[in-house]
Amino acid sequence: MPSNVRWHPEAFENRMDRGLARNVEKAAIMYENAVKQSFGHSGVLKKRAGASAREREVNRSKAGETPHVQTGTLKRSITHQKVGDFMQRVGSLLKPEGGQRHSYALYLEYGTDSMAARPYFRPMFRSMRGRLRRIIAGKI
Repeated sequence: MPSNVRWHPEAFENRMDRGLARNVEKAAIMYENAVKQSFGHSGVLKKRAGASAREREVNRSKAGETPHVQTGTLKRSITHQKVGDFMQRVGSLLKPEGGQRHSYALYLEYGTDSMAARPYFRPMFRSMRGRLRRIIAGKI
């Protein structure tokens, strides 16, 4: 065995950690983008900001469908952020309004007593689970 070979476990571990963190972030970005792209468009509204209540009603998603874009607020609120060395959170930054306990992002995902769910996070995660695992476990 050659005597000039040196093992630097700390440098190796640091390089592995950086690579894994990079892969986790890549997976989070991919998932975030896929969720945003899953939102439905009915094509009814040309000028969303000036749409009447009737036009919005026509554009409303059906129970079980991914939400349709009406103003784009929910879609723009979807983001990812680092919460630990190897953890990323993908979700909505919307805050509750007018005495609500949760934001409408959560109400759309799970539904309420008076509205059926229009899930967009969970179905996308189930469909991408294998691909996200491969990205995280990929080349470092």
